[in-house]
Amino acid sequence: MGVKMQFGRTNILSAVVGLGLSLAAFPAMASNESGVYVSAFAGVGFQQDLEGETTIATAGPLSVDIDLDTGFVVGGAIGYAFPSLRVIQLRVEAELSYRENDAGSALLDGIPQLATLDTSSLAGIANVLIDFEIFPIVTPFIGAGVGIAGVESDVELTSDLGDLLQFGGPTQTELVYQFIAGFSIPLPGSLEIYADGRYYRAADPDFTLSDPLGALPTSVFDNEFEIIHVTAGLRYTF
Repeated sequence: MGVKMQFGRTNILSAVVGLGLSLAAFPAMASNESGVYVSAFAGVGFQQDLEGETTIATAGPLSVDIDLDTGFVVGGAIGYAFPSLRVIQLRVEAELSYRENDAGSALLDGIPQLATLDTSSLAGIANVLIDFEIFPIVTPFIGAGVGIAGVESDVELTSDLGDLLQFGGPTQTELVYQFIAGFSIPLPGSLEIYADGRYYRAADPDFTLSDPLGALPTSVFDNEFEIIHVTAGLRYTF
């Protein structure tokens, strides 16, 4: 019995020593490389309802509330990671991304409508990010970006009576910004895998509500265009 117990203690001690040596090596693995990098990402997008109100001479005040389904986002970036300064590394990048959300249902002045088609946005954004090299393997990061985007709504509203209204109009060029928080994990070679959450917003585009049959005049709605993204991607440093 005593021999078996001694043998078990030896195994435990060896395992603890091995684990300690492994953890000692991890910070070196987690240290991000500096230099030029490229990245690609994809994920889901949760867009806030499109809401607006206007006054139409022939109909009085009219409110619109369009519910949007879960959508998607894809994108890529080219950037530069500066050499680490103690436990902080600064990165700058240029991002090109596209997001789209389908419309599901709507209320037009409180009356249920069938909403079809989608909203979309293609954006070019300059991001600044900070990596925090404070944990083994996992590197948290935060960032923010600002850019220009084409914002578009192609939503059609149809009532039970078959009345059709279009909510959207031509693509609008808008100032956009986003905030980012996530983490990365190094892979063999110069690859990293990462996941993040992003808050994306366009600066209140003015969509239109129009009646193709001409029964109502075209009206302008000042809306908010906000999306929460959850994404995952790969980054390669040259």
